[in-house]
Amino acid sequence: MKYCSISEAAAKFHITESTLRYYEKKGLLPLIERDEAVLTI
Repeated sequence: MKYCSISEAAAKFHITESTLRYYEKKGLLPLIERDEAVLTI
């Protein structure tokens, strides 16, 4: 698995950080895990 920051993940998917956080909160990204500092994609 690859670890990256929220800003790196947002850049990779060409979306804003707030959009990425919204999608995650709504459960639309089931394959992404999060801890305090990084996302696991």
